[in-house]
Amino acid sequence: MEKIEKDMMTSPTSWTRPADVMKLHRQKQQRKRACQSRLFDTRKGALDINDGSKSSNDSSDVPDERSNAPSASNPFRQLSKRFKEAYAPAPPFDLDSSCDTTLFQLLNKTSTKNSTSSNAEALSESFANFLDRIAGSQNLAAEKSRRRISALPLDWSLKYKIRFFSKKQLPWSQNLKMLDEASGTTAFARCVDLKSSETSPAMSTGINAQLHQTCLAWQHPNLPWVSLFPRTSHEKNRAKKSVPVDPVMKDALHNAWRESFRSLLQLVRSHQCPFFYLCANKFTCLFRAAGIGGIEEIHAVISPTTTGFRKLLQNDEISYSMPLRKESSSANNSPGGQSSDGHDEDEVEEEVDDEGADEWLQSIGVGLEDIKKLNSAQNKVKSSKKPEMDLRPASTIVVQTDAEVMALFNLLLNYRSITTTIGALAGIPPTLLAPVAFHGATLTPLTVGQKTVNLKGEQFYSAEIVGPVLPHTLRELCRQLEANQTQFSMTCSIVEQSKSFSMLPAPEKTPSTSAFALENLRDCGLTSHELNSFCQHGEPAILSGVKFENSQYVCHD
Repeated sequence: MEKIEKDMMTSPTSWTRPADVMKLHRQKQQRKRACQSRLFDTRKGALDINDGSKSSNDSSDVPDERSNAPSASNPFRQLSKRFKEAYAPAPPFDLDSSCDTTLFQLLNKTSTKNSTSSNAEALSESFANFLDRIAGSQNLAAEKSRRRISALPLDWSLKYKIRFFSKKQLPWSQNLKMLDEASGTTAFARCVDLKSSETSPAMSTGINAQLHQTCLAWQHPNLPWVSLFPRTSHEKNRAKKSVPVDPVMKDALHNAWRESFRSLLQLVRSHQCPFFYLCANKFTCLFRAAGIGGIEEIHAVISPTTTGFRKLLQNDEISYSMPLRKESSSANNSPGGQSSDGHDEDEVEEEVDDEGADEWLQSIGVGLEDIKKLNSAQNKVKSSKKPEMDLRPASTIVVQTDAEVMALFNLLLNYRSITTTIGALAGIPPTLLAPVAFHGATLTPLTVGQKTVNLKGEQFYSAEIVGPVLPHTLRELCRQLEANQTQFSMTCSIVEQSKSFSMLPAPEKTPSTSAFALENLRDCGLTSHELNSFCQHGEPAILSGVKFENSQYVCHD
């Protein structure tokens, strides 16, 4: 080792330089290429010699050493094979134009230059079929939402703004004459039909008097400095700050509201009022007389509700049903999965299971205090899972029979949360709306405004009505326009909480129910034509938009 190191130190000229290494490498590459070329030439010459010997039948005994040399292998053979497989034209595959997955197979398939014309035609046919199916489903959904009917359906939801559009000038006048205003007010207060032949000759029966009669409603309370309808998420109420209410004023408002609420319920029970609305901040309640909506008993509909509110009804033993709730697998054939006493059947089964579990725990020696702790923890878990349908249309409840409605009336009368304590409406009781007069009611006019609108070079006449639009008000306004307009359209702004009132399923009734209802409700304040429609259930309809043409209504739900 020492000798090698000594030689390296003493003879530096024996070191190999990088330039020499590269020179040797290039020489080896040149010799290798020359060798390969000679091999290919030798192989080609051997083939030519063999062909010549076969043609002249002259065989040579001297062997050719170069012909026995091994043939060179192509190092790019595998690589070329891969390229051929990758760029080979795709085999044709079956195209089923009736299959929905064909489009995605065609889109995910790599496009090639050698694709055949048949595949392209099949692709276009499948894509066209797919688009036709999409368009067909959209048209079907649009047809379902658009219904052509000869008469406007009854919609129980509350509206706070409606707009009418027509190419022809509307028959109403924004500035009423003295006689029109007086006749309309008198007719509304006395429930007189201005279109009937029994109308007094001293009263005006013109279209403007009919409009003024239609655009009136009875309301309680009525405070000029704050808007009390609608009560939820209203821009005017949201912009205004809360006005502090003196405790004495608060008590006076609540006492007056209790008296008005009691008066309205007595009118409904005695068939002198067909219906009325109670509009609170968190829910809306609709009270209807016996026979209205095809139900032979007085009833109330509340939407939406919460688990806590339904628990209050159960504590007061108030029976109710939930017709919009989807039946669960554990529910039997009772309506809405609801038992006769108003308790959820799932809750009853859970209570029975809990009692059996408590007995079993006591039998194995678990103390009562430990059992209570386990039950409280279990109840917390259940309560966190339950409010899935709260504040939704599925939480709508229906209370029927006179006794149950009276029990609900007493509950609402003493329900503290019915009056909000924060916001612009703090301390103000719920709004009561009715088509007939009651104790403490205020005659509230709806605001009517008219203007001209230019849309795409065409002139349209527009009328906007703002205020509490009750179900009979909307129908009467459309009936007035039917007699004067060949074509018009209408859009409505609906109170979200009241949409569930128009989703209720048809009740089970006898054929004589409508006849008795018409006889009992002759003095309820509705005309005979309207009363006939209100005593029938009809198809559920939420009218957000309506178009009238060719003596037919096209309703957009």
